Amino acid sequence: MSLAFLNDFANAAMADAFVSRLSDQHLQAYASRHFASSNSLKATDQQRWLRVFAEQFPEHH
Repeated sequence: MSLAFLNDFANAAMADAFVSRLSDQHLQAYASRHFASSNSLKATDQQRWLRVFAEQFPEHH
């Protein structure tokens, strides 16, 4: 798992959240689609990054 990949994901998720004001369900759907095409992260990592995102940007939840 590369740091660049995680950075790209965080930046993409942050941009989407700011633009769309994503709900938890929308963010989870976005992450599921994103991670479905990646063999580098497992479902537990998805949940961990969703939690990190929610903690960093509580105004979007």
